[in-house]
Amino acid sequence: MPLLPESDLDWILDYIDTCFWKPSKQSASHAYTLREWRPNHDADFVKFVELIRTYGHPENFYSKTYIYLHVEGMKYWTMGSPIVETIIINRAPSSAFYGRQVAPVINRTYAETVYDRLSPRYDDKYSTNSYLAENAQLFNALTPHLKGSILDIGCGTGLLLEYFPTSPFIYLGIDPSQGMMNEFIRKFPSHAFRQKTFDEFEHEGQFDTAISLFGSPSYINPVYYEKLQTIGKSYYYMFYKENYLPDYYISPDETNTNYQRIKDVFPNTHIFNNYFVATNMPIEGTYESL
Repeated sequence: MPLLPESDLDWILDYIDTCFWKPSKQSASHAYTLREWRPNHDADFVKFVELIRTYGHPENFYSKTYIYLHVEGMKYWTMGSPIVETIIINRAPSSAFYGRQVAPVINRTYAETVYDRLSPRYDDKYSTNSYLAENAQLFNALTPHLKGSILDIGCGTGLLLEYFPTSPFIYLGIDPSQGMMNEFIRKFPSHAFRQKTFDEFEHEGQFDTAISLFGSPSYINPVYYEKLQTIGKSYYYMFYKENYLPDYYISPDETNTNYQRIKDVFPNTHIFNNYFVATNMPIEGTYESL
């Protein structure tokens, strides 16, 4: 999981000391603070919620799953609502657990760190009219071809499920980012998620459909392109177009895209806005940027 920077840890320790923590009626060890109690410090409340969701990890609360951040023997969590609707922060000793737990996967690369930091605001960033129009354009073409079991590579916060709400029994999302996983679990707690890179992912047999959207396959090592081609009977992969990277990237060296190998491995390619698409779906045409 991403490591909490020392500056953020110092800020958290100062912040929690200024909060009023009211003991819960159900348990003396469980306490909470409400957003409305300190209206002049709303920005600090939001910042702490973002830090919990960026640097925390999932734990079960009986039948539910929340994101918990452990700080000096205590853990802090919210109830999973969007940040604008979040009104409460809970805390309890780190030793307190609620139901059976699954140990988190600890893994970290530069790309994960970027997405971890983006994760609490990622959906907001891509909710402008131009991005929503691009999503609609893509899924209008893509949705008729999504069949059977689905592997969503680099699934992020669950964009595919927002536009194609498929059954949890036939869906698997993979993504290496802890922060993205936290947001995905908050939004789609019934759907399966594995915190892995595609390079690490192992699976026997094929999925009916394999999808990797909006640049996600650009982080896959080119030696695994043949694996990409065979993991799904039907596939649709959106690599970053040559000379394009999203604005939050510092260095293009963090992507692995080899355009000649894509053309060698995948017989059908086309351009969709800022993406170089490899697919065997009968989706035709080259699209201009919006």
